[in-house]
Amino acid sequence: MHGVAVSHLLLVLAFIPRPVEREIYFRDSIWYQHAELRPGERVTLVGHSAGAHSAAMMAFDPANKGRIKKVKLMSGVYKVDLSVRLATAFATTPRRAFRGMSRWEASPLYNIPPADADSPVFEIYYATCDLPGLRRQAAVFYQALICNGYTATLQAVPARHQTIPRKLGY
Repeated sequence: MHGVAVSHLLLVLAFIPRPVEREIYFRDSIWYQHAELRPGERVTLVGHSAGAHSAAMMAFDPANKGRIKKVKLMSGVYKVDLSVRLATAFATTPRRAFRGMSRWEASPLYNIPPADADSPVFEIYYATCDLPGLRRQAAVFYQALICNGYTATLQAVPARHQTIPRKLGY
């Protein structure tokens, strides 16, 4: 397994041999990292917090159609509102905080294409003691996936926001 872990502005690469599939793990980042997929490769995307936002947006990118097998999302942000901003903009919440994109364009919830045979399976997890609103965001995103024809699961994990990855083995 090859993994890519992104933490704020620090990129750490880890290569761990595993024969069957590769997981790309996004942690604490907001959709500005880049992960290369080899031709014909189908991967699993794993994201925590803002990394779940990144993984969901990458899964819906037409350039990755048929290349993503599964998406595991932990305590993620799926609807970008006024309280969400880039990590580099701590003091402000600009209207177009995502590199000129509107909050609507930057929200995975509003960018779900209809599912087809190549669509990934989604596993959505939220911590029982999580940040305000994340449980609701997980439920709304799950319902939107189901309404668009995706196979998805939604599961509560007895954890806090910062401990859910460890509880799930990450």
